[in-house]
Amino acid sequence: MSDDTIVYHSNQFFVSLEDSIMEDTILAFLEDLNAVEIWKSGKLNMALWEVIGFPFTTGDGETIIDIHDAISRSKRKTKIHNASLNIQQTINSALAFEGATCFDITQLSKVQGDSSEIKISILDTGISDISDNSTANYNYNLTNYSGYDYIHNDAIPDDENGHGTHLAGIIHSITHQHIPTQNRITFDIRKTHDAAGQAFLSTIVMALLDALDADANIVNMSFGYQGVYHDSLFFPLQVVIEEAWQNKVLVVIAGGNGTINNDLADTIALPASFPTNNILSVASLDCGNNLSLFSNYGGASVDLAVLGENIPGPNLASGLVEYSGTSQAAALITAVSALKATYIVQYTPEKVICPLLQTAEHLFELADKVLADGKLNFDGLFLVSDSTCLQTGFHCNKNYTGSDKLTGTMASPMMTETNLQIQSDQNLELGSLVTLDALQSTTLLPGFEVTLGATLQIRSNGCEE
Repeated sequence: MSDDTIVYHSNQFFVSLEDSIMEDTILAFLEDLNAVEIWKSGKLNMALWEVIGFPFTTGDGETIIDIHDAISRSKRKTKIHNASLNIQQTINSALAFEGATCFDITQLSKVQGDSSEIKISILDTGISDISDNSTANYNYNLTNYSGYDYIHNDAIPDDENGHGTHLAGIIHSITHQHIPTQNRITFDIRKTHDAAGQAFLSTIVMALLDALDADANIVNMSFGYQGVYHDSLFFPLQVVIEEAWQNKVLVVIAGGNGTINNDLADTIALPASFPTNNILSVASLDCGNNLSLFSNYGGASVDLAVLGENIPGPNLASGLVEYSGTSQAAALITAVSALKATYIVQYTPEKVICPLLQTAEHLFELADKVLADGKLNFDGLFLVSDSTCLQTGFHCNKNYTGSDKLTGTMASPMMTETNLQIQSDQNLELGSLVTLDALQSTTLLPGFEVTLGATLQIRSNGCEE
């Protein structure tokens, strides 16, 4: 079913349960709602319920005609914190542009480090046998991986769409551009989307939890949907991404191909715009370092940009195909993040996020378009140690109080590295505006000035523990 552009399951919905809820209480609720339990996570106190059929009449005489009524009744129960629709998500069709690619894989050339072993989990349409697609420049010999097919419920995540195969090939061609003497990067492929590129959030939630159980360190999610975000609403996928943060897992997500500002639009790209510390949301650039015409953006909600047009990768048949999108851009960042992570002792997501954002090459064209105000700086990334980055005081997705000293990119293009003291008693959230009352030190971009009394937007660049 659908309401305008949101498509959802007509009988299934998520519930967030109270910690102390008893099993007999759950059974009573299910009977009252004419429903059965499809899935439950006891650790997260979250479940997926399915109504057997509509309409039905409850024991107290209320007629429930559709899933919205069922959710409304669920929310009135004291042991249920919240409830939400099981939304369907469709992967954007891959974009093909005319003209030669400017992608040069040799510019992303780095051998694997020997400090950490990293597992990349790709949630997408699966993977086909791409070993025969390899060329002198592109290593697609990805034949050894864990995973699961949630569409056909088996252990072989065979791709029927092509999107997942393309992304897996892109990532592997970078992480294994140089054949390691001891492989430190492994793969986990989870087929969440069917041949049409469609998946319900329930499948994605289960797959992400399974990826955590499989000890994934980095998860690539090159998909999304348009939705209204408010912190009072219940987003099951956000709950699981926050659980991934607790498990020290980085989640790289495509920023979206809707040409919208994820900071300001009424409906924004989710899950890319969830305010969760371990998300890296990625925008796409063209060959001229301009934001791609299709790419979403947002100075507080999209983290970094990288080339996302005409990126070569394997297709379902034997051969290469060039596709464009924030999906491809996210795959590049996933691969680079994995390479960086192999050089990190005691890997954590912030030890990758911090140097990625701190070393970004600042571009005037990306001012206020992405959090880093720039694009991936591959060479610079490997010149900064994770310990050095974290000691600089750069912050990551943090709210600020009036007494905090803010360090980082505060308002581009005015400043690149600035310490300023906020004279205010109010809490300052990312994206809020503040008057610059006291400037302690500053490094300005050429041709720009900062004056006391200027109104700036609270931004962050990098992270701290």
